[in-house]
Amino acid sequence: MWKSKKRLVIGIFLVLIPLVVMTLQQGRGGVGRSLIARPFDALNSAAASVSRSVGEWRAALEENRRLRLEVARLLIEQERQQELLNENHRLKQLLNMKQSSRDRYIFAHLIGRGYDRLVTSVVIDRGETDGVRKDMAVITPRGLVGKVLSVRGGYADVLLLRDPMFSAAVRLQQGRQEGVVSGVGGRTLVMKYVPPEEPVALGEVVVTSGLDGIFPEGLPVGTVASVNREGGGFFQHIEILPFQDDAKIEEVALIDRR
Repeated sequence: MWKSKKRLVIGIFLVLIPLVVMTLQQGRGGVGRSLIARPFDALNSAAASVSRSVGEWRAALEENRRLRLEVARLLIEQERQQELLNENHRLKQLLNMKQSSRDRYIFAHLIGRGYDRLVTSVVIDRGETDGVRKDMAVITPRGLVGKVLSVRGGYADVLLLRDPMFSAAVRLQQGRQEGVVSGVGGRTLVMKYVPPEEPVALGEVVVTSGLDGIFPEGLPVGTVASVNREGGGFFQHIEILPFQDDAKIEEVALIDRR
């Protein structure tokens, strides 16, 4: 009896095995395969989603970098265009100055600061080959800048107003008092040799007098910034604020009086 039951169980088991295998081998809609494949399908879907996200992130990053480079290029181009417009405006001012005067002008660009620490000077891109000579007056449309200190080949050094070695004969435009303006190494200049009894008004314009034989008469120099009637011994101590800030010079004109 026991043997008969055992054979029956074995027979049923042998019949079920092929059925199970057949079930697992059914189409995609099969329950067995669906149960087994579902985790793998989820993993594959997640991997594909991550791959797409990484690809999109890299594409967005590259596009962002490209756009930033393009914006930087456009900003640089805009600044260059503005610089050209500014330079064109300054050159027109120099040209207008030339047309309103009988003097001959030599135009130059500032290309560097003086290398000598004891001298406050700048270097320009015109020199002996361009007709530049020592002691030529150097100006901008705003006013006097200095004078030519030394000349070589195609370059020249310009001594600036604020250098202590600089001096020029000047007068007050309204009061007509004469004196000599000199640099003291700072932002302002000093006008010397004006007697204490002479009235000097704050804000009055100072121009060259032409009496030194170097600078033509009437070049704008600056305005009276302070007056001390007893601060200069026998003369007043008068400080002059130049019209032209030498830290903002880019183009200049040299006056050729030959």
